[in-house]
Amino acid sequence: CAFTRVTATIPLRRVQAVKIARGLGHLWTGRAAVRVETAGGGASGKSGRSEREWIAPILPVSELDQLVRQILPDVPLETVEWLPVADRAFVRRARRSSMVAFVLGLASIPWTGWWAAAITPVLVVLGIFLSRQYVRGLGWARTDHAMYFRSGWLRRNITIVPLPKIQCVQLIESPFDRRHAMASVSVDTAGAGAHRIAVPYLLRPVADGLRAALAEHA
Repeated sequence: CAFTRVTATIPLRRVQAVKIARGLGHLWTGRAAVRVETAGGGASGKSGRSEREWIAPILPVSELDQLVRQILPDVPLETVEWLPVADRAFVRRARRSSMVAFVLGLASIPWTGWWAAAITPVLVVLGIFLSRQYVRGLGWARTDHAMYFRSGWLRRNITIVPLPKIQCVQLIESPFDRRHAMASVSVDTAGAGAHRIAVPYLLRPVADGLRAALAEHA
């Protein structure tokens, strides 16, 4: 509300994660929104409660790294080396999107008739395009101090979790992952909320190594 002002003080030791979001408006204007997630110490006094506070709803991207360093001094953002997911991630994602588009095309026959023959290829092409953009937006990194995860295309998100704040590390392997020798690695903290770290489409040896490295701090 424009007439309501809120001031909050958050001890840095309570910060569980730093989350950066950039929607279309932020991308067009070269800005980002930053919030921190904490655990416990909420207004209700309930232990373990997750709190999410916007630190900078509209921040110039040029000041983003400086703000992150003020919150997490040992966690750089500009110099982080992002790693991609497995090369076959796009093939898997595109295949699934194509199957969904084909089913939607068949389901539309009672309403569109033979127009479904024209709609289905369009849906397939759109699904492949969105799959490409989704995979391109994925990235992860691990340093001596933090775990990073990014995702999104039209709305881009980055989550940074200090390693000492990690409480649980999971390696998830679906039947489709096993078929392609892949797995996903997820990280939970006491203040986990929206856009938690869950890195999909990792080659199994990479996922095993990442899980083992993070588990040392969990």
